[in-house]
Amino acid sequence: LPIDTICLSDTCGTLTLEEFNYIIEKCLQNNLSMSKFAIHLHVNPEKVNVVEQIIHSALSNNIVQFDVSTLDFGGCPMTLTRSKMYPNLSYELFYKFYNNYITPSKKKNETM
Repeated sequence: LPIDTICLSDTCGTLTLEEFNYIIEKCLQNNLSMSKFAIHLHVNPEKVNVVEQIIHSALSNNIVQFDVSTLDFGGCPMTLTRSKMYPNLSYELFYKFYNNYITPSKKKNETM
């Protein structure tokens, strides 16, 4: 079948950078084009930096499809308790992380 997109989704805010990089490594080893890879992330407020690191890793691996939400909510009430339901990645947060990726920070410039 002509598969158009493979989406890593509903990790419920638990995906780590190490797990993400492992998944990408295995996909690349199996010749999956990163142009067909997409990501749907939930944001655990205590681990926002991890989400940013995952997005930066994705962009560095030429992954450019992100499933984001216009509003800062989400989660699966059918499978998770309210305390474990983290919001979907919002456009606002995605663009903040994207801007951090494409705009060299002062700290990066100082090390060059």
